[in-house]
Amino acid sequence: AASRRLTKYYAGAFPRWWQHSEPFRAAFNGPQGRRRSPADWRRPVPGLSRVPRDPLRVSVMIVTFERPEFLALALDNILQQDYPVHEVVVVDDGPEALTQDWRAVGLGRVKYIHLPARMTIGAKRNVACAAATGDVVVHWDDD
Repeated sequence: AASRRLTKYYAGAFPRWWQHSEPFRAAFNGPQGRRRSPADWRRPVPGLSRVPRDPLRVSVMIVTFERPEFLALALDNILQQDYPVHEVVVVDDGPEALTQDWRAVGLGRVKYIHLPARMTIGAKRNVACAAATGDVVVHWDDD
């Protein structure tokens, strides 16, 4: 009986999904429905842009503990993304504040918060989330 209900549910849901997926199917399939080759993936698909005209502001939060080399690499990768990053919030609870000025690395988009005492990773994420001002908050590990 349960399998009949699932079959009935998916039979109703699939056509609804399929009719709304035309732009994505066009991106996957080439002209006349043939599968696109790897070389085609580099060409833009008409009607689909890489970044919306009015993109959501994205805040990326990173929690770290005594790993400045991983943090520098993570910041470099985040700031090179195609989608514009509004801000990066770094929360560190190491014994000493990191000496590098992270704001200079991110051209003013990096907020560095040093916590005086050790905290759990969940508490550090809560601090980062409270400091974020973007529309969307994304978690990124420093390693």
